[in-house]
Amino acid sequence: MTETYFDGATAQPPHPAAKDAYAAALSEGWAGPGRLYTLGRRSRMLLEAARQSAASSLGVAPDEVTFTSSGTQAVQAGVLGVIAARSEPDAFAYSAVEHSSVLHAARWHERRGGAAVEIPVDRFGRVDADPLVETGEAAAVAVQSANHEVGTRQPIAA
Repeated sequence: MTETYFDGATAQPPHPAAKDAYAAALSEGWAGPGRLYTLGRRSRMLLEAARQSAASSLGVAPDEVTFTSSGTQAVQAGVLGVIAARSEPDAFAYSAVEHSSVLHAARWHERRGGAAVEIPVDRFGRVDADPLVETGEAAAVAVQSANHEVGTRQPIAA
């Protein structure tokens, strides 16, 4: 019997280049990159080289690349960053079936006086775009294009 695992978001093996970079970091860059001693500076150089490489691959500036410890942290930081960068409008819309990191970002935004609008979903977890259209502009909208657990595809174009 062949085992099949469909949650590739958290279970894909690292790319060979990522393995090599990680091995180098473990052998040469294990010290705190914020430290001024030799090993810390070496770690900082490896970190900045990794940031430059990622930025080059993405076609962005190195200062636009932030490494996080998890996808959850990355999503939350991204959502909050987009909201913070927009002064008007301040509304944040998200689907009712988003990841907890998105829901936490919505609560954080509301605690600071911002508006958060939950977009309802049907029994299949598909968003209803009408409430979103009614709310008008939003600083950010968080809707999964497809759910990797149940397979629902969202009508993103709508």
